[in-house]
Amino acid sequence: MFKDFITEKIGREIDVLGQLRYQNIVPVEEFLATEEPENFTYPGFLAPGKSSKKMAVGEFWSGRDRYLWLHTDFQPPKEWKGKDVLGVFDFGQTGAGYNSGFESLLYIDGIPYQGVDSNHLEVFFDPKGKKLAFDFRLWSGLEGGGAKRPMHHQIKSAFFCTLEPAVDEIYYLIKNMVHTLKELDDNDPFKGELQNILVEGYRLLDFTNPGSQDFINSAYKVREYYQKALKAQKLQKDVSVSFIGHTHIDLAWLWRYKHTREKGERSFSTVLRLMERYPEYIFLHHRRRFTKL
Repeated sequence: MFKDFITEKIGREIDVLGQLRYQNIVPVEEFLATEEPENFTYPGFLAPGKSSKKMAVGEFWSGRDRYLWLHTDFQPPKEWKGKDVLGVFDFGQTGAGYNSGFESLLYIDGIPYQGVDSNHLEVFFDPKGKKLAFDFRLWSGLEGGGAKRPMHHQIKSAFFCTLEPAVDEIYYLIKNMVHTLKELDDNDPFKGELQNILVEGYRLLDFTNPGSQDFINSAYKVREYYQKALKAQKLQKDVSVSFIGHTHIDLAWLWRYKHTREKGERSFSTVLRLMERYPEYIFLHHRRRFTKL
């Protein structure tokens, strides 16, 4: 029971560890917001202009099938060279199955780059040693069926930062161990062994000053411990698990054809970024058409 309590406690602290992956944070205080006019022709690009207004992080926005463009510029410091550079953007809530709610497409220097939604907050990019323009085409979304109603969202947070690789690795490793322990039967001998590994490694983390160099150094020790301890475990079962990235897009189901085209652009640009970052990544797309009989 005590081990189960410790595992549950660690599980509750995972989100804190997830935030500590981000180092050298540079917050975005406000954006230039431009309402997309009804006569706007898409695909197209809407740069900020005289009609643009400042929109601060923390403000709320809402609408049904509404499009809003947000703009900001950023030049990564020279000290970030050689590090993983990214932006983290939380602009709204995406509904289950992507059938409702917020989605957006990010342009960098006017070129479509990646989809951003509540399931894809992180955007990794090449700093290129110069100032870059970040433009987001936000879509409020639809209700996903049923009575028509506006979607309500918030520009909750936005910042640029570097990623600390050791903290990033142990964050996902610990998260996976916690989820695995929840699935294992209490009579499975491996459950006790995995609990011991999880707890002993977690104790090595120095939370005295979270985010400090001492904390980061301890994260490297934890990563090394987990790698050795897990590798030393004998396989209890001959099980192999494989995953393939997948998207299922209906041409017109709970939206119009124009929404399908826009969703495809967001989805496939995101996949291309994943393939750049992870060359071994395999992706599968399934499209379903509806025809009259």
